[in-house]
Amino acid sequence: MRTELRNAVGALALCIALASGCGDPAAPRPSIAMSATVNGLPWHAGGPGAPPGSAFLIPHLDQALSVAAVRVVSSPYQYIREDISLSIAHVTGPGSYVLGSPWALGSPPGTASATYHVFETRISDSSFTNTYYYTSPTAAGTVVLNQFDPATRTVAGRFSFEAESGTGTRVVITSGSFSGHYNTD
Repeated sequence: MRTELRNAVGALALCIALASGCGDPAAPRPSIAMSATVNGLPWHAGGPGAPPGSAFLIPHLDQALSVAAVRVVSSPYQYIREDISLSIAHVTGPGSYVLGSPWALGSPPGTASATYHVFETRISDSSFTNTYYYTSPTAAGTVVLNQFDPATRTVAGRFSFEAESGTGTRVVITSGSFSGHYNTD
């Protein structure tokens, strides 16, 4: 009985270690650091309650790379969440990609798009705004992958773009950079 209990506890500890990512300390942890300038103001991913930045390569969906990060600004009076995401189809290595029309399954090689999303709520009156800005052929930019290494699952690059909301309001994002490890599906 004692041996069975010890084996069960050992198996449970191993499962917890593997589930938490401690099973292979050499395995890269998927996370992305990102910063940029948004309408002339500094933007850095992170903040209270912000999820870590992420990147995913989806080999069976046009070798699509998606890189995203969140910035949270919070006070007793308001909560603001800003997301920047980049999507690139047919990534095979470092290179320059034009951010324009939204990526969709079956997009031609080199298709890339970006989104800037702002969710803001005011605590005092429970009101909120939720605005998405998208790149398009008339609001475009560039992302440059400086590093893309499938062996180590590392990615790094820089970006800048203009994006437009459904009401025609534009946002200008410059001096963007990201780096870290990506995950695969």
